[in-house]
Amino acid sequence: MRKIPSQARGRDRVDRILLAAAEEFAAKGFDATTTSAIAARAGTSIGSVYQFFEDKSSIVDALVERYRADLSEIAVGGVHPDHPTGEGPDLAEALDPVVDRLVAYGRANQAFPTLLSLGSNGALHPTGGGVRHALQDVVSRILSAKNDDPVAVERMSGVLTAIVAGLLPSAVGSDDLVPHLKAAMVGYLVQVTSSTQDRWPGSAFPTATRPAEHHGGLTSRPREARLDLGSTRE
Repeated sequence: MRKIPSQARGRDRVDRILLAAAEEFAAKGFDATTTSAIAARAGTSIGSVYQFFEDKSSIVDALVERYRADLSEIAVGGVHPDHPTGEGPDLAEALDPVVDRLVAYGRANQAFPTLLSLGSNGALHPTGGGVRHALQDVVSRILSAKNDDPVAVERMSGVLTAIVAGLLPSAVGSDDLVPHLKAAMVGYLVQVTSSTQDRWPGSAFPTATRPAEHHGGLTSRPREARLDLGSTRE
């Protein structure tokens, strides 16, 4: 930010600008949004916007910091510091409610999946990078609770973040696609932990590695597998 507001009136103005920007990004996308449109939606002048922010990217940076704090709270349920050796919930089970919270958060903050998806089909958009890094930090925290190899955690968190960036916008718009997002994440973890040396302490997937069933071109896990990909956990 160009200027940190010191008074309540200034902080309120910044909040209105950020809320307006999030609504504009969600409705039009980053590239089509203008600072003039943000100012109009916020009910303030373009000069007030530039008083606090240099450009659209700096507005996104401020949004990312808010997302980062919220995402840290979302990740709490997936991290189990009392079970550092792999006891307690499996990694797949730990990720399941986290995905549900991410979907709910994306529905309540629709600019989040919009900005997260920037560049998901090609070169990473410079603005989407900050949002994605914030999400990857959260994923890394969850993985680190099950694996003490920082190289493996970095690699896997990057892939899982890319999966979420590509599928979360669609899952936010349709409950039917949430299980597909979970299946993609768990499928990757099952594959990488069964075919490489990136093993999880305590056998993180003792039942999820059973042979998959195929239905109409889609792959699903057996019914007795621990993780019900269609369920919503509290």
